[in-house]
Amino acid sequence: MKLHLDEMSRVNFPGDTINGLLCIRECFDFSLEPRIRVSGFTRIWKRGLTNNVVTNGETDEYLLFFNGMAELNKEDNTHTSNMSLIDEIEGYSKIFKFNIILPNNLPSSHEVPFGHTRYKIEAHYNGLTTFDYFNVNQWVGLDKRNDTIDKRAIFSVPLYAFCQSIEMILNLNQSYYLPGETVYVIAMIQNNSRTDILFSKIVIVQTTKYWKTRQLLPIKHVRIIAEGIRGYISSGNKQIWDSHPLNLPAIIPTTNISNNPFNYFEVKYKIKMLITFKNSNKKKVLKQHLFIGNWDKSIATDGKQFIDILQNNDTVYSKLHYLIIRIESLFNFYETCIIELH
Repeated sequence: MKLHLDEMSRVNFPGDTINGLLCIRECFDFSLEPRIRVSGFTRIWKRGLTNNVVTNGETDEYLLFFNGMAELNKEDNTHTSNMSLIDEIEGYSKIFKFNIILPNNLPSSHEVPFGHTRYKIEAHYNGLTTFDYFNVNQWVGLDKRNDTIDKRAIFSVPLYAFCQSIEMILNLNQSYYLPGETVYVIAMIQNNSRTDILFSKIVIVQTTKYWKTRQLLPIKHVRIIAEGIRGYISSGNKQIWDSHPLNLPAIIPTTNISNNPFNYFEVKYKIKMLITFKNSNKKKVLKQHLFIGNWDKSIATDGKQFIDILQNNDTVYSKLHYLIIRIESLFNFYETCIIELH
């Protein structure tokens, strides 16, 4: 006995209909129908005294937010619209078609070391049981796309004289992105100190928080999902990141536990610009929040509107490229003035 979903690699959204097949190798009672159960749950593993996940898989909290039954299709159980499954279902004596209608308020599938949110489909037939998992994403609409970010910070260097500083500038053509999109970073680091910078790094991090029952502080997991690194910046010099690409993987969107009662995980994203000094473990960090969403359903099904939005983003990107050239010229002017004063 085996379960087949029409599109195993598909990412499903709340409100979607999932079609599938239950294939029975030996069927002795053709009047007997299977029971196909669908569930969505969040499980948190028990943690040890050192706040690490234990290895015995003991569950600390289990939250079942979706429990339903698939609907059997009794019209035609011998054919499938998915041609890739034809070879898979050959040789089975009985095939049941079914469909699952997902509710509109489901949270995203998510995996972290201390737990997960998963969706499971389980079939029971004549004393036999089989199961599989599928993924669900969440509609988080991008209300706006073109809010250009120009973030600056000046950090003093410890144990050095007055006016010894590091200036950092971070430019993004937007702060609202799609999973799989490329974040183009325009940045500049001006080393006005007497100490050298060993390397600089720009990373995008995903932070997942879970508030356990009867606890004030959340369990937290942070992971880097994209990063770029540059080398040495000697005293008095600058470093320019000119449209450096950071590729976002297939991540879930930004989620807030207040937006959906079943969002047990709060997921947020930041882009961080870090520098590390030579002969020191001290670091300076410039941070900026990123919002990861996906297209509203009306945009996702409107090809012309989708293309118009992308072309508009390209225009903003061209303006930012001109801006970095202007910033570089201002730094050159600043250096010339300093030399003349000395």
